[in-house]
Amino acid sequence: PELSPLEQLKSFSANGSSQKLRESLLNDTYVLKDIAILGQWTTIYGQYGSGKTLLIFWLLKESMRLQNVSGDNVYYVNADDTFRGGLEKLELAEGFGMQVILSSQQGFSERHLVPLMTSLVASDQAKSIVLVLDTLKKFANLMDKGESSSFGKVARSFVQARGTLICLAHTNKYKDGEGKS
Repeated sequence: PELSPLEQLKSFSANGSSQKLRESLLNDTYVLKDIAILGQWTTIYGQYGSGKTLLIFWLLKESMRLQNVSGDNVYYVNADDTFRGGLEKLELAEGFGMQVILSSQQGFSERHLVPLMTSLVASDQAKSIVLVLDTLKKFANLMDKGESSSFGKVARSFVQARGTLICLAHTNKYKDGEGKS
């Protein structure tokens, strides 16, 4: 039988499941020391060429060394590089066991990412997966409120499923009248 609006509302109540949810809670473990915690969405903005990617690589390498995360679960998605730059980052990452996904390699295209995130959530496989998106603008038009909102919904469901999302983004390269980005 069809539920009344009030019955539908009540059916969404999480009351009574707190113990089960607590059991699936991740420990507050830093993926990036003092910056990003497992199960959260963190976006790091910086000027192009400022070293965001190399800093993230170093922090992830340290996190893997400390066994906070497994390199098998860390996926650096490089969608903002030249062929040479992608190869150099791949070689670095191979040295410490991090997975690398490169645009136009192994059949990957940026359009695959959001559906993959949705599938990881639906199949209950997002837990402990760390996705590093370099750069965010390749996966969502940050200037389009609707598209940004749609990406945000997928990102929130991914972290609700205990995945970790780390996004790198550029500050606006154009300066205002006071010389600020």
